[in-house]
Amino acid sequence: MSLRSVCPVILCSGRDQNFWPVSSDALPQQFAKTGDAPSAFQQSLKAAFELGLGPALVVALSDHRHLVDDQIAEYGIPVRAVVGLPEDRGTSAAACAATEIVAAENPDTSMLLMLADRQVIHQRTIAEAISAGYHLSDSGQFVSFGFPPGAGVPRSIAIELAQGTSLSTSPQPVAQFLPTSDTAVAGEIAATGRYMWGMQLVLVSAKTLRGIYGRHAAPIRATVRRAVREGQVNGKSHTLGACYSAADETSFFTSIMQHQQGTVVPLASGSSTVENWRDAWQSAEKDRKGVRVEGNAQAHGCNDTYLASQSDGMQVLGIGLSNIAVVATRDAVLVMDMDKTEELPTVVRQMEARPSSKSQGPVLQLHPWGRTEMLQTGPTHRLRWVIIKPGCRIPTRSHLNRKENWVVVEGTGRVVRDGVTELICENDSVLIGKGQEYSIENPGKATLKLVEVQTGPYLGDDDQEVVDTVYETADAEE
Repeated sequence: MSLRSVCPVILCSGRDQNFWPVSSDALPQQFAKTGDAPSAFQQSLKAAFELGLGPALVVALSDHRHLVDDQIAEYGIPVRAVVGLPEDRGTSAAACAATEIVAAENPDTSMLLMLADRQVIHQRTIAEAISAGYHLSDSGQFVSFGFPPGAGVPRSIAIELAQGTSLSTSPQPVAQFLPTSDTAVAGEIAATGRYMWGMQLVLVSAKTLRGIYGRHAAPIRATVRRAVREGQVNGKSHTLGACYSAADETSFFTSIMQHQQGTVVPLASGSSTVENWRDAWQSAEKDRKGVRVEGNAQAHGCNDTYLASQSDGMQVLGIGLSNIAVVATRDAVLVMDMDKTEELPTVVRQMEARPSSKSQGPVLQLHPWGRTEMLQTGPTHRLRWVIIKPGCRIPTRSHLNRKENWVVVEGTGRVVRDGVTELICENDSVLIGKGQEYSIENPGKATLKLVEVQTGPYLGDDDQEVVDTVYETADAEE
């Protein structure tokens, strides 16, 4: 058997508030990077490639397609296809979409579902386990992977064994999958040998999983199948139909695994799921006092602490801290007792629901053509960095209430105002008047960097009329 016949499925949909403030609508956690380290998505892509699996099927929100394409291009790893979702409806609908697309090509294909955005997979350990589980999935079984309770890895799923013990080294039948958030279950795991910690990895054939969805999540399957039929296919790009947004919003664990039995392949050690900042601290390399420092941060007299700065302009200094996570970005700072990680998503949702949190809009916004970063805001002005990638353009638009003045800091651009075209270079400035239709292109090979000054009585992002949605130039330099 060759692992090349296994199709890895990397699920990248949604935003995980367990990783606020790094995780945002503009830059979900799975695509965020720390320093020169690859993103969680790139780690999964690279792990699948180095394991010798077949090309990956990537599932992500359509709004994040440019992030997927850019990060795939950085590694140059070929993929099977990229599936664009119109909305985040949870991991169950996303996995169902992948299943339908793979099954349409070959229903006997075994899929390795990567259900966690931050999953560290160590090559030798998991390759042996996939080889052991492949013939089981090929025969129609639902295969999971687990560790003995003493493995010391982050855990969110408990696997109750139908026979055997947690010390077994061969595949064992599964009685049921349970969430470890249930305190009674956690107590039983510690007291008996009938449980393993489960990785958020599943190996199953497309044909088998289609049948499982039919039994346990038929409404999701029906909605997703229709979305696949009504979607569009362009080469390796699949875009699902709008009806996908009507799918039940739930997790793969809730709708499928909790109702499913199967087989678990034991793992000795070396792989883990990182689901929150405490897990990130536990899985990271630390000094002898248990301190992890990332980016522009320093620690003095700290123990068991995680300090990280995601911004060059934001210094973080920790003094005398213990069991604390401090994470700073360009626009927010998290200071948290690591024993309170479960409370973070609820508190973030409450904070973001306040009108004041939305008054100025996001600091960082990513677009297919580049990105913008807010530098300063006021009642009648905003100052932004505008970065346009080579071969890309800001689509034609106009504004009713504001003027915009651009100053070129680096690169060369082509501006079209009311049908008149002009080239702009470093130190050139361009004034866009109220109601004036404009677009700006980067026809060169270097990044185009601008400083944009907006002035006017109303500066909301909804003060614009978009004329076209073309993001690429027609004549970029070769």
